[in-house]
Amino acid sequence: MGKEFKVAAAEKTAVSKDSYMSSMYSGVYYVVVDSKATLAEIFNLNSSLGEDSVPTMLNNEIDYNLYGSSEDKLAVAKALDKHFEENSVKSDVSGFYEESRDANREQIYVLYGGLFFIGIFLGTMFLMVTVMIIFYKQISEGYDDKARYEIMEKVGMSNDEVKKSITSQVRMVFFLPIILAACHLAAAFPLLRRLLVMFNLTDVKLIVVCMVATLLVFMVIYYIVFKITSRAYYRIVGNQI
Repeated sequence: MGKEFKVAAAEKTAVSKDSYMSSMYSGVYYVVVDSKATLAEIFNLNSSLGEDSVPTMLNNEIDYNLYGSSEDKLAVAKALDKHFEENSVKSDVSGFYEESRDANREQIYVLYGGLFFIGIFLGTMFLMVTVMIIFYKQISEGYDDKARYEIMEKVGMSNDEVKKSITSQVRMVFFLPIILAACHLAAAFPLLRRLLVMFNLTDVKLIVVCMVATLLVFMVIYYIVFKITSRAYYRIVGNQI
């Protein structure tokens, strides 16, 4: 715009490869001026371009630390919001707003707490249905297999061999689904990560830890149901086992 400024120093900062962050900050230049007078001069130069000027807005920001309980900090935030709402019309400066960490935390808990509850509810419901289906499938198969195992015993199979065969069958029915679920989870991880990025959840390490912990919880529940089902299956197939 016909005006030269002396640059004291210039630094290039690498932006994370994360798609969410890159979309927000890719190709952005930050200019730090030496005084408010220089800033006003840049604004005036831009305004002199008329229709060719770039839309600009001057923001004043005050950062502060609060001490006390979370309730006290929320009370301060609400008091500031009320003050800005009552006095913004009296000032020639528009756009007063206040942002509080504790208020943001409360809003995030409301938003993600609901999603968390829905996730736990659906996960528990689907797990119960799956366990019930597998359990009653094994029980019904136990009645069907009883005659076959009696034939095996008559042709010379020992109790240990019959028990080993039953354990192998029940173990396969129970743990193949959890193994396939882990494979599906690994295959879907890139897509899940991108979906979570939309919620500004970009900590990949934390996502992986949560997924592994969830998988371990499911495995523990599956193992408990496996032991219960195995005993019921044994009782049906043969009284001698």
